Amino acid sequence: MQTCSRCGEEVRYGTRRLTTGWLHRGNPDHAAILGHIMTPEEAAEIERQQHLIRHFEDGSDYTTAEFDILRDKDVDRRKRRLAELRGEPADQVVALPEPEVPCRPVEITEFAPRSGIKQVINLVGKQGWELRGVTHARGPYIGADGSVLSTSDSHVVRARGPARIDGTVPVAVASWRDGSFDFAFVGVIADGRLRAEKVDSASLKKWIKGTA
Repeated sequence: MQTCSRCGEEVRYGTRRLTTGWLHRGNPDHAAILGHIMTPEEAAEIERQQHLIRHFEDGSDYTTAEFDILRDKDVDRRKRRLAELRGEPADQVVALPEPEVPCRPVEITEFAPRSGIKQVINLVGKQGWELRGVTHARGPYIGADGSVLSTSDSHVVRARGPARIDGTVPVAVASWRDGSFDFAFVGVIADGRLRAEKVDSASLKKWIKGTA
């Protein structure tokens, strides 16, 4: 038998609504946690160990944190991470450029009839959903390492479906980058809480149609 490390309640693996994983029998205010929960003392010890001087075979001395960063093959990112770790002047860390166009609402008439964005907007109306808003912004597109990959146009569509018999409300949020589909999240609002998952374009349309 598996139990949640946070509350001690029994949990079982399965699917409930859109969520698949270890689930409580009831409906607590937290997700199931298996295994050991790290204590603040353990976290502090790990942090302390990161900054102890280590002696390597080549005769060099580094802290564990520095050594991990020095293994990064991206030269610019490695320099930036070392500067942040050592608390060096901020001018040595690359600053992100300001947005060229701050996030703003836009009219759906701005989109070409056959564009992917317009197709989703039309589907929302056809299925009786409420279009909650469409926004546009232009600015830096940030990669996972914090670097600027490009300056891009971003459009976001938010929609909300009619309430279901069980009281849940389906919702969807989708984003396009430079006119191409980027990502989407679909889910339900139940008991005042949102449960959502990331999906692709095809799954987004199936969700709005009610066939997902």
